[in-house]
Amino acid sequence: MRRREFLSSAAATALGCSTNVFAQEQRIPRIARLSPLSREADRPMIEALLAGLQERGWVEGQNFTFETRFADGEGDRLSRLAAELVALKVDVIVTGSNPGALSVKKLTSEIPVVFVTTGDPISGGLCRESASARSKSDRRNRARR
Repeated sequence: MRRREFLSSAAATALGCSTNVFAQEQRIPRIARLSPLSREADRPMIEALLAGLQERGWVEGQNFTFETRFADGEGDRLSRLAAELVALKVDVIVTGSNPGALSVKKLTSEIPVVFVTTGDPISGGLCRESASARSKSDRRNRARR
């Protein structure tokens, strides 16, 4: 699956899980992008994310708003930028790095985080291995013996 399809599907799914809440509250959901890069360097990712969301019926300014924060290559800024997004009470945060996702995770468990990472999210502390994943891994290891 291409990165754009994955990101937009994950963000749309996170938003879709709360569609009834938005309808009841009559408010427009907010998606946030937390990037370790500069605005210019992150432009292709944002364009792909917005295009993928639009393909799924989510149009910026019509049925969601979009917040962005850029660390401009300074990783130590991610925590402060994540805190800004959490304070805004956005509905989902899309991050582009393990440190960005961890910054959000330290601040809240209420806001869904969609993360794109090149590292292992389990060993990186972003999520726990599920029992079903352990079971599958155990079965594979036993089969190899």
